[in-house]
Amino acid sequence: MISKQAQDFWTLLKTYPKQIQMPLSQAREADTHAEDFTSEPAGINFTPAPEVDGLWAEVPGADRIILYFFGGGFVLGSPDTRRKTAGHLALAAKARVLVPNYRLAPEHPFPAAVDDSVRAYQWLLGHGGEPSKTIVAGDSAGSGLAVSTAIALRDRHLPMCAGIVALSPWADLTCSGESVTSRAAADIECTRSGLLEMAGLYMDGADPSQPLASPVFADFACCLSRRECNMYSRSGPALSRKPTRRSH
Repeated sequence: MISKQAQDFWTLLKTYPKQIQMPLSQAREADTHAEDFTSEPAGINFTPAPEVDGLWAEVPGADRIILYFFGGGFVLGSPDTRRKTAGHLALAAKARVLVPNYRLAPEHPFPAAVDDSVRAYQWLLGHGGEPSKTIVAGDSAGSGLAVSTAIALRDRHLPMCAGIVALSPWADLTCSGESVTSRAAADIECTRSGLLEMAGLYMDGADPSQPLASPVFADFACCLSRRECNMYSRSGPALSRKPTRRSH
């Protein structure tokens, strides 16, 4: 049973303007407050990661690494908007969490984000990271990017990460899944028109169904966590049912 406090918080969020419906400049400003209600994680060492224009959130003595990509529809967000999230994730997983930056659309359309995510992974491996101890993760668009990163690693014959944690992945930029309609009333953040607008800015005329943009169309399988209130929640199961092709 959801707590009264959580119910009140959910009701509060429902009264807020939907960021996805704001002009881009206003949405980007609003996104800088994404973690205003998030508690500060205790015992975490935060340090800059200038090589990837990001930040580290570290638990002392941890040797496992999570490479975490922030969400924001590929058009907004930054490592700072997931600083507290990274800290809590580091505590829960007893890991070091690296949140790299990646270029955003419309200034830098697809595949800039994928190129940057792969570059961050390669930098990590070149500076002590081990594939067998590295998880690639993210939320929303960053979650889709995490899966796209793993697909790119496979296709480019690079060392594969140990796993993927995809939290509520936006993995179908065509917005053609059944949940885009069936969960529209339950989603307090997204609208189909808003998602398509962000996808259009990111793809800049390119085909949104290509696998590196929409991993739901790739032959790649993983286990996903999703929220029933997401309009794109059904892209998670669709993605997890994809057949796996072994890399060589």
